[in-house]
Amino acid sequence: MKIAVVCDLHLPLLKSAAQYAVLDWMVQNIQDEKADLTVVAGDVCAGGDLEALEYYLEKTSALNQLFLLGNADIRDPLSREEILSKYNQSRAMDFCGHRIVGISMPYTAFTEEDKALLSDCRDGDLVFMHHNFDALKEESRAFFADILARKSLLVIHGHKHMEMESSIGKTKLIGVAGLDPDKAKGLPCVTYFEFDKNGFTKYNRYFEIDKSAVEDVLGHIGISCFHPETDIDYAVENNIKNIEIQLRKDADLERFDILKEKVAHWRKNGGTYLSCHLPELRLTDGVLQGTERWYKAIELLSELKPDGVTVHVPRAQIKDMLVDGTYWRMYLTHFTKGLKTLPPHTKIGIENLHMVKGHNTNDAERLFGIVPEECLMWIDALNVYLGENRVGALLDVGHATNNSVLRERYPRSVWYEIMGKRLVAYHAHQVARVPEGLANHHAISDWLGMTISYASFFWAWQNKRINHVPVFLEMQNKENCDISIKALKAMLD
Repeated sequence: MKIAVVCDLHLPLLKSAAQYAVLDWMVQNIQDEKADLTVVAGDVCAGGDLEALEYYLEKTSALNQLFLLGNADIRDPLSREEILSKYNQSRAMDFCGHRIVGISMPYTAFTEEDKALLSDCRDGDLVFMHHNFDALKEESRAFFADILARKSLLVIHGHKHMEMESSIGKTKLIGVAGLDPDKAKGLPCVTYFEFDKNGFTKYNRYFEIDKSAVEDVLGHIGISCFHPETDIDYAVENNIKNIEIQLRKDADLERFDILKEKVAHWRKNGGTYLSCHLPELRLTDGVLQGTERWYKAIELLSELKPDGVTVHVPRAQIKDMLVDGTYWRMYLTHFTKGLKTLPPHTKIGIENLHMVKGHNTNDAERLFGIVPEECLMWIDALNVYLGENRVGALLDVGHATNNSVLRERYPRSVWYEIMGKRLVAYHAHQVARVPEGLANHHAISDWLGMTISYASFFWAWQNKRINHVPVFLEMQNKENCDISIKALKAMLD
């Protein structure tokens, strides 16, 4: 008997996103492997969308399938009850001489029906569920621990997006990595369990990324120079062809003559693409702050003849950014007055922002520019006011991650699809979990690691869904750049 286990696909609504390519591959792979049964261990869709879930079921209708829910499958309150009533069913069945128990787990607590099924388990039974043991609520965890200590079972689960293995008593618990190219640790995979009289063997089949895509990304790697005087020297020493200079502080502008010399030295040594990060204009109590620094930075830039510039979307709250409202027009006036003086060849990249602590995703007080549509609205408005199509997007991959529940509606794969042909550059970094949420600008020690996997980025690059433009490592510590570049090169071994 061969069982294919799939989980954590997280289908978004946008059907051109990478997850749908993984789905197509998954179905073909399971058919090629001739699995007798496919167990879906939850989280088929990203935001609890009934449309995405039913699309999955239609695409997999040819598979012999045991379907179980996970927490992501009920995220949308508008479709939650319908999904629960149609698809939330725990059950036990005899299959190919084995007893299989499937626990549908949209929540982290067992129902009374779940407890009855688990209590009836016999030694040798196979138990499938979405949540891992530690994710269960205390009462359910204690109940399950008692079952596992007394019986010899095999428990297989998803949820953690990485492979795991542990034991409780005679029971073995195995976690599988799953299929989401935005989240899975390592490449998305289907995990197979092949059973015979001697037990089972486990192996993975992976959704592959072409190494030529990784190599091409490596050729576009650059660094963001938070400390220009020393960081440009680092770029020269390490033969880095693309740099982005941060001009957001007064100190950066005051030492501009030294900066010019450094840039000239970098160019002389093979530097090819220079971008500059402009200071922000901030709306505070109805007054736009930072205009003097803004115009000063743009005036100095003409001497550097940059290939590109980066500027954040207006740092203002949603309630203040009504299209053609007072503050919208105020920002447009200063943006266009400054940007139109840049050299004609200079690409202008508008960078997305991210949620900040204390703001709810639905609040009018949250920042503007944390979803793709808001960024595109601003880009389009600038192009109209400038009278030419010279403004595109700079996608900060980390910022697209730090958006609370909105990152489920807009996973990175969706950002790539929506912004793809408008992109002029990227900011790449890893994020770390801290008590306040997610912290940016950490080293990418594993480009297929957690919390940000770049598998969907490589897929989008490989399939020309996104533009092949500079990828700036936005990290203040250049040791983190070293780590990130070495990790990228290691993918080619």
